[in-house]
Amino acid sequence: VAVPELLFGSPIYELGGTDALLYGQQDVLAFADMLVSRGAPSGTILLPMGWNSPSGAPAFDLEAYPNPKDMVAQLHAKGMKVMLTVTPYVMAAGRGYQQLRRDGGLICEPSGEPTVFQTGLGYTACRDITPQSAKDINAALHTLQTEVGIDGFYLDCLDALPLMGNQPDK
Repeated sequence: VAVPELLFGSPIYELGGTDALLYGQQDVLAFADMLVSRGAPSGTILLPMGWNSPSGAPAFDLEAYPNPKDMVAQLHAKGMKVMLTVTPYVMAAGRGYQQLRRDGGLICEPSGEPTVFQTGLGYTACRDITPQSAKDINAALHTLQTEVGIDGFYLDCLDALPLMGNQPDK
C-alpha cells in the first residue's frame, strides 16, 4: 500500500489555536508567507473548521474566503498543498440547521429533538450521515478538488462520537 504523500511526505501546518474560527483568506496567505520567509519546508496547510459556510455546507464561507480558488493557486505557487478540515456539524441556528431539522437530517435525542452540543464552533448539531447524504457531501468535496484545487480533507468528528450510540431505531 502506497503511503499518501500528502499525509506523510511533508509537514502539515495547522492554523489552530483559540482564534482558528476567525481566520480568513488573508490570514492563511500571511501564514504561508511567514513559513516561506522562515525557510520552512514545503508542506500542507490545514485549514481548521470554520472555512466553510455557516450553514455547515461543504462550501467556502465567501465572507472569510472571498476567492478560495485564487488563494489555493497562490498557496500552490509557494509550494504548499491545501487540506480542509471537514466536520459533520452545523451551527444550531440559521437556515442550514432549520432545513436539516425539517428534513430529518440531524442526529436526534430519543424524544425526536435534535441533539445540540458545544464544540469549537459554538452550539452545534450533527448531521445524520445517511448513504445519500454521504454521497452528497462526497460530491461537494470532489467539486472543491476539481474547481478550487483543494488537495485533501481531514475529517474531524471527535465531538460527535459520543452521540453515535444515541440514535433511536429508524
